[in-house]
Amino acid sequence: MKRRQILFLVLFPVVVYGQDLPVTDAKADGEPAAKVADPSAGEETAPLEPIPESMDTEMRERLASEPHDYKGMMPELKIFNEVGLYKDVRWRGPRDEKTEEEVKFSKLKVVRGRFLVSEPPPSDDKTEFRRIYIWTYDREQRVFRSWLQFSDGQQLEFRGKKEPDSRSIKWESVGDDGEKITIHVEYFDDEVTWSSEVVVDGERRAGYGGHSIRIDGLESDFPDRMPDIGRIIFGTLCCLSFPTIIVIFVVVLLVKSQAEKKRTSDLATATEQLSMQFDPLGDVDLQQRLSGLPLCKIGRGQELKNLVTGGTAEVSVSIFDFRYITGHGRSRRVRRQTVLAMESSLLQLPTFNCRPERKILDTIGGMIGRQDIDFEQHPEFSKAFVLKASDELATREFFDETLLDLFASKPDISLETLPTGFIVFRRWKRRQPEELQTLLEEGYTFFQALRDCTGRG
Repeated sequence: MKRRQILFLVLFPVVVYGQDLPVTDAKADGEPAAKVADPSAGEETAPLEPIPESMDTEMRERLASEPHDYKGMMPELKIFNEVGLYKDVRWRGPRDEKTEEEVKFSKLKVVRGRFLVSEPPPSDDKTEFRRIYIWTYDREQRVFRSWLQFSDGQQLEFRGKKEPDSRSIKWESVGDDGEKITIHVEYFDDEVTWSSEVVVDGERRAGYGGHSIRIDGLESDFPDRMPDIGRIIFGTLCCLSFPTIIVIFVVVLLVKSQAEKKRTSDLATATEQLSMQFDPLGDVDLQQRLSGLPLCKIGRGQELKNLVTGGTAEVSVSIFDFRYITGHGRSRRVRRQTVLAMESSLLQLPTFNCRPERKILDTIGGMIGRQDIDFEQHPEFSKAFVLKASDELATREFFDETLLDLFASKPDISLETLPTGFIVFRRWKRRQPEELQTLLEEGYTFFQALRDCTGRG
């Protein structure tokens, strides 16, 4: 993935609020702050408060928690859209050649007369990052301003001006790195559409687009993100007696338990056929040795079990089920995958992790400067993977054409290294017992490629 690619924004949700109003001129130094007419009553209100120097998480949450209030709304905001509940549709690629599409919902309101605030549905997970968008008009600089903050605390600001003789705003990212992210937003009577791209050295790197439609008022509830199976189950259970409910839950637990016991038994049989050793309880020492890898730092409740071990004089091999938990409440998820680990004194590896690119999140991350090592001579690899390393120069020198080709031939693989070992897995995918032989062969292929790179170095 190329650095500083285009942002996949929920930035301009919604429909046109009404006709464009003239922008109020900036006041000269020393003049009092401008009074703002109430759009609904025409009366004068208190002066607008200044734009805060930092639109940090605390300020964003504070604005999002305040009630909607039309009174004193600055007329410049009318170029945007009517408050209410919106359906936002975003896609990757040209509109007629969409490669990925996502649908979400948001609510738009006016706060303190000068801020337009868009917030996502509430979450039961109090630790979950809430992506809140803020827009306003800066009368001193005569530009529209918008802020976007990421879950790691990094913030991006956009500034825009209304394009002449049109119902459009051209937004550009603020920064001094020489690259500008440009977003063109066009307003219609009942829809807003936008397209965005980054052009570096005359080359278009990526693009996104989308549109937003107002579907209801602010008083309406957010639609469910998906059919609420929980409510269906709850409604069904309410029609049953308490003993019956207990029986149902016990049966569900027994079925899940039996499925896990069968998997353990089948893995033990497959291990014996491969003349390897099996330990259903895992290995605490192995888990400790791997604890510094990115995979092993995700979430909580990490568990290593159903361990298959073996190897040769050159390399030790471990295959195991690895589980971790993320989120809380309705956002709680249990993630499981099969992991292959290889350790050998013949390996001298730079510390790096390589995983498939996640189109939306990694595009945003690349845009704000998060590390991704690309190889110009191998665009297929660079497009498919995110490669991060503690020593970028050493990692670049380590990767040769053969290793790049190997990764490119397996676009769903993830690999993380230690100085004398590595793990290979596919995110959230458990391999079946009959796939152990194939997984071993794949692991030895990577071992050979990494050993060759070590020898070359």
